[in-house]
Amino acid sequence: MRALRGFVDRIEGEIVTLLLGDDESVATELPIAWLPPGVTEGMVLQLTISVDHAQTDISKRCIQSLMDELGNEP
Repeated sequence: MRALRGFVDRIEGEIVTLLLGDDESVATELPIAWLPPGVTEGMVLQLTISVDHAQTDISKRCIQSLMDELGNEP
């Protein structure tokens, strides 16, 4: 699991712009509903990123099933 820091740069309506990384060099926008209640501009958030292995396996099986249905025809 990896933690990432995000600086709340601005909130415009229901959209929050986060500056990510130690140097805040990557900007991304998220719905405010995805963040903890009470988030305001200027706050620093800690985001944790991990792999959902179970869902990854389900997705791989679904894709394989679709590929099997299509066969090798171009």
